[in-house]
Amino acid sequence: AVGVFASAEQASADCTDSYGRRRACSATEHFDLCLISAIDAADQRASRRYEPRVLRFLSFNMDVATCTASYLLPFI
Repeated sequence: AVGVFASAEQASADCTDSYGRRRACSATEHFDLCLISAIDAADQRASRRYEPRVLRFLSFNMDVATCTASYLLPFI
């Protein structure tokens, strides 16, 4: 959840224009990157068999909720 509220400089490193140059990410691109990170984190948690399924489910949903909140917050 901490990574979701990254500064524009941190997020811009992940976005490039059609010529391969770095540029600032749009709001929807940042949201996509956040969701991809949430899915990756869920996959990593799933590989750890000792963690209960309920905890993995709750963690994933909290990550997605945080992504959604960070996307919608500027519009509120």
